[in-house]
Amino acid sequence: MYFYVYILRCADGTFYTGYTNDIHKRIDAHNAGKGAKYTRSRRPCKLVWAEAAETKSLAMKREYAIKQLTRKQKQTMLDAQPKNWPTLAGRLNQPLTSHYEALLQMRANGDVLSELVEEYLQKCCVFCHMTSNTRQHHIVPRAKGGTVTVPTCETCESYIHKTWNHNQLRDTFNSVESILAAEGFQRFLKWRKKQSPSALFKSERGKYRNKRPYS
Repeated sequence: MYFYVYILRCADGTFYTGYTNDIHKRIDAHNAGKGAKYTRSRRPCKLVWAEAAETKSLAMKREYAIKQLTRKQKQTMLDAQPKNWPTLAGRLNQPLTSHYEALLQMRANGDVLSELVEEYLQKCCVFCHMTSNTRQHHIVPRAKGGTVTVPTCETCESYIHKTWNHNQLRDTFNSVESILAAEGFQRFLKWRKKQSPSALFKSERGKYRNKRPYS
């Protein structure tokens, strides 16, 4: 289940930001006068922005960050969405952090949300794009001369080191692109997206299973 951060444009042109675990039900409540006090006298309200978050905590943090923006900044955020930014319907079906390329484009555009986007990107695993248990990880082990680090969740890191040895990581799978291109890794990512953000990878006869969550 995801939690959603949303922005409504009220009848008087003002914006209202909130979060919920059922966005369609919540918007209906706003337009029925049973939502927030602010929107009761400003109906009808139209959904103009929505994001999905993996946890309630992330949704609350994102809601707070958007509420700190001025009206002009919020309007800029709505107007400056990159071309590859998913539709509202698309954003309701998966977490914001899964739209990694769109976030990178927003940062490259230097738009007003660059600091907020950067905070997301620093926590996003470059492989599965989830934000739980991430840290800076050497793709090529330091013992083999690796110097470049990328944000990686413990689940993807576990798969990488249980699948390839240090020499293979140095000679063949020595970049994000080469790892993502591996057929086995693509199968792993399909499994990963069905698991909880904190699921642990364990290889057993070529199958994936959840052994225990990370502490």
